[in-house]
Amino acid sequence: MRHLPTSVVVAAGMSPTGEPVGMLLGSFTSVSLDPLLVGFLGDDNSTTLPALLALDHWTFSVLADDDDLTPDAFRLPRSERFDKVKWSITQYNTPAIDNAVLTIHTRKHSTAPAGDHRLVLAEVLDTTILDATRSPMIHVHGRMTRIAH
Repeated sequence: MRHLPTSVVVAAGMSPTGEPVGMLLGSFTSVSLDPLLVGFLGDDNSTTLPALLALDHWTFSVLADDDDLTPDAFRLPRSERFDKVKWSITQYNTPAIDNAVLTIHTRKHSTAPAGDHRLVLAEVLDTTILDATRSPMIHVHGRMTRIAH
């Protein structure tokens, strides 16, 4: 499956204690237009997924192809992931990566088992295009890369 290109997205929410919770995704996708749904597949072995699923609202930050910092930051322990990236609290009280190409504000819709993963669906409440001139990062052949123009 390493030949299948995927987007590179940070899924994030705000814990009840006021700490951001987030994880890097390589399986984010648009799912439905009516209702407008997006989704991702989260690994059942993830220690972050249960904390994220306990929240009602999430923001998905589609990373820019020139963002070398954020993917590395989100490989750190969960409590350190937001320390090295610039982020802001959205109007939905969710954390968003400041220099993302696109921010998608959502509410949890549903989850379903999918093998050793969990299919997670979210209803889109709003979107913010932060810079239409920049391109999204993709993951293919085991590495982060850019789309050729």
